[in-house]
Amino acid sequence: MGDVKQVIRQLRIQTGACKRLTNDLKMYIEEKNDYIKRLKSLEDSKADKYKIKTQRELLEETCAVLLDTYGKAKEAYAKLDKMMVSITNGGEETIQNSEEAKKAAAQLITTHGVLNPKKKQSVSQTSNNSNSDVDLKEGDFAKSRTVSVFGSSGLKEDSPIYAMAVKVGEALAKKGFHIVFINYYCKAKKIMF
Repeated sequence: MGDVKQVIRQLRIQTGACKRLTNDLKMYIEEKNDYIKRLKSLEDSKADKYKIKTQRELLEETCAVLLDTYGKAKEAYAKLDKMMVSITNGGEETIQNSEEAKKAAAQLITTHGVLNPKKKQSVSQTSNNSNSDVDLKEGDFAKSRTVSVFGSSGLKEDSPIYAMAVKVGEALAKKGFHIVFINYYCKAKKIMF
């Protein structure tokens, strides 16, 4: 596995990278949730359209950065996990019992929890209408469990297209997919991340 000091150094570096990206991801998730609350408050109080538009743009920018950070955190997690598997399966006992290996294992658990949050009850689970026109089977989508939705603020809630989009979103959420809205604000109870 190489020089012990070099392996421990690489483990320390990768653990630090994973920790920084995990903290950034948590911060962007909190920021996104704050923007959603502010936007909802502005819409509920029928605030100036310019203020609402500005808040939407801030939310969109945060979501774009959040998605980028999520991808980087996922890569850092995979790299650290691969290092730990290699250390566990064939590494020297000195490395396996090192403080750096313990920190790396703890960071893997933390990062996994942020990348895979516990599922919240979705809108579809709270509604009484369990009949869905959208029927998804477990193997319908390959490996990806995240769906990004690009939307328009011009669509009204009484539109048939809007209703179908909600049904598709609910069906995907029931199957365990993460739904990420990219461009325009959707009601907070419909956003799952």
